[in-house]
Amino acid sequence: MAVAIGLYVLGLPHLQAKGESNITPVDLYIPRAIDVLVFTWCFWVGSSVGSFLNVVAWRMPRGEGINGRSHCPRCRAQLRARDNLPVFGWLALGGRCYNCRLPISVRYPLVEAAVGITISGICLGELFQLSLPGQSVLGQRGPLRAPVVDLPILATLLYHVVARSCGWAFGLIRLDGNRLPKNLLVFAAVATLV
Repeated sequence: MAVAIGLYVLGLPHLQAKGESNITPVDLYIPRAIDVLVFTWCFWVGSSVGSFLNVVAWRMPRGEGINGRSHCPRCRAQLRARDNLPVFGWLALGGRCYNCRLPISVRYPLVEAAVGITISGICLGELFQLSLPGQSVLGQRGPLRAPVVDLPILATLLYHVVARSCGWAFGLIRLDGNRLPKNLLVFAAVATLV
């Protein structure tokens, strides 16, 4: 991972600066580091949403509330804060509960990572204006591109993240063979109509 980041931040600028008379690789180190920072933040937020969606998919069909701290599905011991980091908490625990040492399904980090990647893609598409449907203005092109953050983009981004998250929740619940809870359907309908 560190090698890929290093190649992106330090190697890509050399390729981008070739043939450019007024840009040097040093000029592009900070923009590429910003790209990595934006992706990392979006992935962390997205994988946190994925962690929450695991809770929604597990608890809602069983009539349980989605409030409260995360816990082991078997012994119900609350997860410690350091163990509740999306993807990495499961890896740090070796896929086992710290209390009862029984295995915790690999589905948890897989969903967290998949949702994290999905939401990161949405965020990067919106923030870097990658000519997505419905965009009237194309983003800045070229090696000095930067994310655009303004109220309309953030509102559109929030809408897409909520809609995609509802889709993930529906899919996870149906994958388990459960019926979709009415309160989740109502939330999704209201959130996407607003």
